[in-house]
Amino acid sequence: MSVSQPQPTPSDALHHILQSAAGHKWVFLVFSGHDCPVCDRLRQQLPWFADTYRQQLDLLLVDIRKHPSLATEYAIIGIPTVMVYRQGMPVLVQTGVDSRNELKKMLKTATDRVNSLHP
Repeated sequence: MSVSQPQPTPSDALHHILQSAAGHKWVFLVFSGHDCPVCDRLRQQLPWFADTYRQQLDLLLVDIRKHPSLATEYAIIGIPTVMVYRQGMPVLVQTGVDSRNELKKMLKTATDRVNSLHP
C-alpha cells in the first residue's frame, strides 16, 4: 500500500520560494502573459537582469494564463507586473516595466527602502 503525498499547489510552492529565499537576496516575481507586447519586451530583458544581478536576486516568472489563481491571489490587475520581495515580504510593486533601466531602478528603490528602515 502506498500513501501519496498531496502535491503542493502553485500558490504553496510560490509562498515556499518567497519565504525560503536567502536573507540577503531579493526575489523579483514577474507576472506576464504571452499575448502582451510589453511583457514580450520585459521577458527579453530578464535573462540579462538575472545573470547580471545573480548574486543579489532570484527571478521568478509567472504566466498568468497558466496560473490565473496566482494572478488573483496577488491582486494583479495589469501585466507585466513586477513584485520585489525581501525575506518573504513585499517591498515594491510596479506595473508596465519593460526595460533594463526600469528593472535596475526597481532594485535600487527597493534597496533604498530597506536600508532606510534598517540603517
